[in-house]
Amino acid sequence: MDVQGLQMTQNSPAPGVYKRNPPIAGEAEAIEAAKSGDAEAFSKLYALHKRRVYTLCLRMLGNVSEAEDMTQEAFLHHGCTDLR
Repeated sequence: MDVQGLQMTQNSPAPGVYKRNPPIAGEAEAIEAAKSGDAEAFSKLYALHKRRVYTLCLRMLGNVSEAEDMTQEAFLHHGCTDLR
């Protein structure tokens, strides 16, 4: 079997269908608490998601410093406007 045949046998979602990560224990509660202004809950959400947000920013921007800045901006924006 050639390499192309092996690739076709892998379990991958259909085009346009995205695989979701399993729910994180306590995440839904932390979101609701953060929306009410709970700083500790927001810190928990930051700890849970900062790496993923940073990785996405780095992929999009291609610059470590800019990715760090945009990661902070993303969390600050949500912490200061949407969650309060």
